[in-house]
Amino acid sequence: MHFVFVISNYGLGHATRMLPVIMKLIEQGEKVTIVAKGNSLLMLKNELGDASNYELMQYEVPLKFSDKGFSMFETLKAGPSFISLISSQKKWLENFSAKEKIDRVIADGEIGYHLKNKKSFFVNNQLRLLPGSLLGDGTELLTDVFSKGFEKVIVPDDENGTLGGLLTSKTRFYDKKRLAYVGILSSIRKKNVVRNVDYFISISGPGISKEVFTRQVMEQLHLLKGKVVVALGRPDLKEIASKGNAKIYPYLNRKQQESFLNKAKLVISRSGYTTMMELAEIDKKAFFIPTLNHPEQEYLAKFQKNSGRFHYSKQDSFNFKEDIDEAKQYPGFKNVPKTKKSVEKFLEAIY
Repeated sequence: MHFVFVISNYGLGHATRMLPVIMKLIEQGEKVTIVAKGNSLLMLKNELGDASNYELMQYEVPLKFSDKGFSMFETLKAGPSFISLISSQKKWLENFSAKEKIDRVIADGEIGYHLKNKKSFFVNNQLRLLPGSLLGDGTELLTDVFSKGFEKVIVPDDENGTLGGLLTSKTRFYDKKRLAYVGILSSIRKKNVVRNVDYFISISGPGISKEVFTRQVMEQLHLLKGKVVVALGRPDLKEIASKGNAKIYPYLNRKQQESFLNKAKLVISRSGYTTMMELAEIDKKAFFIPTLNHPEQEYLAKFQKNSGRFHYSKQDSFNFKEDIDEAKQYPGFKNVPKTKKSVEKFLEAIY
């Protein structure tokens, strides 16, 4: 069978979570075509080597979270362009299908790529964009309407919303038969290693917010005792630096990231959905600092704290001395089925 994966470049999480599914299909001898661009395509090429792929310029996601926060005005203003781009995506895929025999289409974050006469699936961890309000219900209705061209919506969570809370569960408008909950999907694996890193700090986020976060972390490094590793998320920098008891890496590839996550006693990071899945996969404790004015991360951090799993603090008020002691009291995820099982459920949904 020929599987076509269309993967968004809006954050590497879309690519990393599809990686174990793609690798399993390749292992089974299936033909896989990957439609991606930018960092997502580069990462997948690096991880998959000679795996088949097809490069395509994709649309830029019109719903963005800037340093000024969520703007419904900007989102509505982008509406006509969004619809036009969806139309162009459908046309491209139809043309590609006319040239190549396609059996299945799996779109992660790219809602315009589906075919009428072929089974198409949409991977989504945000069935609502803004939970807990009338506006949130409205965004759920919109995502439901725009995903109608897909046979199923595949959700990387369980039906209880263990990771995503109201972002992934208790929907009002979706036909439950169209939702396939498969569980976590992570390219990070648990390793049997010595936990000799006291704190692993992963810095990410957009523009100015990331710069401010980096400066805040550097100013508070002296409050952390023991071995500290910091990943700046800056592939444009090369030199590894040291500051007191901290080793500062400009950028870590997936294997390095996996190694430090496994070695860490406590992870300090943003509260992104991909991070949630990685922590669940390797059974790791963490302290979250959500990206400023990022509704999804702010909601996930608050939800996980209210669920008794993780501590969090806002970017403009976190304090390592006080917050770290509290974060260590939270257990993290417990008894969450791992990626291997999730991949099996994913394949059951799309075959």
